[in-house]
Amino acid sequence: MASRSVYLATYRGSASQRAHFAIFIPNAADDSRDLSVDFRSDSTKGTVIHVVGEPVMNGYTLEFKRNYECKDSRDLQKLVRLGTVDAANLYDPPSTKFVKESTPRGTLEREAAKVAPPRGGQNVRAPIDGVTTKRCQEWTMEYLKLLADQGLIDASAVSTAEAERDPPNHGIFGAKKAAN
Repeated sequence: MASRSVYLATYRGSASQRAHFAIFIPNAADDSRDLSVDFRSDSTKGTVIHVVGEPVMNGYTLEFKRNYECKDSRDLQKLVRLGTVDAANLYDPPSTKFVKESTPRGTLEREAAKVAPPRGGQNVRAPIDGVTTKRCQEWTMEYLKLLADQGLIDASAVSTAEAERDPPNHGIFGAKKAAN
C-alpha cells in the first residue's frame, strides 16, 4: 500500500483573526520531505480540501484546489503533519495546472462532501460552539473525525488538529480579548 502524507494547513491574515483551516495533501512528487519543517524553499504542490465563505449571508461551500503551490501563499502560516492515507483513496490530477473546483474526486474528497459546510445566518458576535456557530475550523474537525471513524486516517490526526484550534472567542466580532 503506497501512502501519502496529510497536513493541516493553517492560514492567518492577522493575529486578531481566526485561523483558516484546510487539509493539504501533497502531490506524489512533492511528498518526499517533511513539509511541516519547510514548504517555502522548494515547489510544494498538492490538493487543498476546505470550505470557503462567510457565516452571515451565504455560508460556506466545499472547495478543492488542485496543484496548489504552498510557497506562493502569503497567508499560509504552517503545515502540521497529521499522518498518512492510502494513496489509492486520493485523486491525482492529470496535469500540473492549478484548478479550483467543487466536484469531489477520490474517496477522501467524497468523504469531505458528506460533511455539511457551515451555514449562513450565524451570529458573528457569538463564540464558536461548533453547533450554532461554525467556521472552517469546526468543519475541518468534523471531516477529520469522519476520516478517522472510517479508518482512512489514524485517530491521532484529530487530536493533533484540535491542538491547533483557536479559542472560541478569538477573532469574534466585538469579543473582548482575555486579560493576561
